[in-house]
Amino acid sequence: MESISHSCTTSFGISFCSTSTEIPYLRALGPSDADTTIETAMPLESLLLSRDMDVIHVLQQTLAKLSIDVEICRGARSGTEILLTEKFDAVIVDCDDMQDRLGVLKDLRKSPSNRSSIAFAILNGTTTTHQAFELGATFVMKKPVSPLNAMRCLSAGLGLMVR
Repeated sequence: MESISHSCTTSFGISFCSTSTEIPYLRALGPSDADTTIETAMPLESLLLSRDMDVIHVLQQTLAKLSIDVEICRGARSGTEILLTEKFDAVIVDCDDMQDRLGVLKDLRKSPSNRSSIAFAILNGTTTTHQAFELGATFVMKKPVSPLNAMRCLSAGLGLMVR
């Protein structure tokens, strides 16, 4: 009988395992198996559209802790162009500090490659939570974005991203 080796990485109570044939599978874990980093076969990708350096700094660090790669874009027009050519698991839009930022949320849902991306809207008072959800946001963060709030919001969306 042939022996198959496997390796596992654990995060948030879920173990991502792969065999020597590189086919990933999941296994149930007990509470003592939990870890704080996530490793998947393919890294998760995100696009952050913001000009606010505080937001960029906090979200870069938070996304790194969640093992999510981030591409930063400072303009709505170039962000829309990127969404037409690349696939992202998450798109984070600073809705109140960019011109035509709400158009990015609308265009996101029209893009075949990013229609199912998880959309995070960052609000500062001009755009309402209701408007953000109507335009397709899945989650909303309000400024100032703290590391704790960013981690909570992005962690909530992480389960939807790995589906």
